[in-house]
This record gives sequence, C-alpha cells and structure tokens, in this order.
Amino acid sequence: MSNIYFIGDPHIGHRNIIKYRGMFGHKTELEHRQWIMDNWQSVVKPRDKVFVMGDAAFDVESLAEFGKLHGTKVLVRGNHDDRFNAKDALEYFEDVHGMIKYKKLWLTHCPMHPNELWGKVNIHGHVHTNTVNDPNYYNVSAENINGTPISLEQLRINIAENAEEFKLTGKIKHG
Repeated sequence: MSNIYFIGDPHIGHRNIIKYRGMFGHKTELEHRQWIMDNWQSVVKPRDKVFVMGDAAFDVESLAEFGKLHGTKVLVRGNHDDRFNAKDALEYFEDVHGMIKYKKLWLTHCPMHPNELWGKVNIHGHVHTNTVNDPNYYNVSAENINGTPISLEQLRINIAENAEEFKLTGKIKHG
C-alpha cells in the first residue's frame, strides 16, 4: 500500500537557507540539504507519492537531487521555482502544477485568498514560520514539519485538531 505525503519549501541549493533555518543547527547548505533528504528517505517509500508545495530547488543542478529521493513526486510550483523550467522539473517530478484540487484540499505554494477556499482546506508552504491562524489553512513549510514530509493521514488528524483547538482558543495547534 502506498502513502501520500506533503512538504513545502525544501529550498535545495539555496546558499543562504541556514540564515532562515538556524533553529535546526545546520552550518552549511549541504548539511541542510542532507537533513531534508535523510528525513524524506526516513518516511517515504518507493511506491509513495509526495506533493512538494513549491520552492523545491534553487537551480537545475540542485533539482537533480529529487531524482535520488524515494517516491513519485508532484511539484506545485513556488516563487523560487522560476530558476528552472517545467521541462527540467519533469525529469524528476511526475507532474508540475500551479495549484491542485486534491481530496477536498487545495494544494498551493502560497496561502489562497479565503474567498477561494470553497469549503476546502488549503495545504501550502511559502510563509515558512508565519503560519495563518485559521483552521482552513495548513502550512507544510519544512520549518513546521521538522523537515520531514507529513502523511495525508497525519495531516487529516492535525487539521481536525486545529478545528477543535480553534473553536476552544481561537488559535490553531499545528501548521
């Protein structure tokens, strides 16, 4: 049986990423890259599918790292994914999109406008640690999921917990 996973903002090849992800203690971009890749391989199996919610890689050479990772990969392009074209991405990703409607979810890089949600939850990245305090949004930026792809099953649990927590406190618990 295969599983579905999500991760946003891997930022493979981003030379300055350690400035923004200092909380993880990496000294170099290569340490950061290896951390992302090791975490990915620790949960994703070859038959699994991973939706990458944008800002995958910072150049074509770094994009090739996705060829080493388990699973079928789908890219939802982010603002930094303009450093390579879709043809380049299709060497390592099964498909490339701007946004996807998937199982009562919107998959995007940036959070969508609330008027466009139409009763679905928006799974996104882009805002890193600046999470939207609304249970209709779930931020899968690497910072929010400890650099490890999150399964659809866990995501659904977290979304339900967020809805309950928001009703009680006005704040979300996850993502």
